[in-house]
Amino acid sequence: MILLDTHALVWLEAGDARLERRALDRIRTAWRELALDGHIGLEATQLPGLHSDPADRLIAATAVAHEACLVTADRRLLDSRAPGLRCLDAAR
Repeated sequence: MILLDTHALVWLEAGDARLERRALDRIRTAWRELALDGHIGLEATQLPGLHSDPADRLIAATAVAHEACLVTADRRLLDSRAPGLRCLDAAR
């Protein structure tokens, strides 16, 4: 399963060439919407090894909770050491 960071979704919808081919292939084979719930919101506040941006914390916690690979070009998320967070670089 994969989870798209906001910019990856925008790039996908716009047909933007910045979306890396490997990421695009994963998106096409694993597209599914995931809900954000209270449990994930609480986990986001306690996720160690991640910067303080609330939106990034929610995205990362959602990926961890669903054991999904996060497709992102955000260097702070890609370089994160948050336990259980797996990322795929979305950028060319």
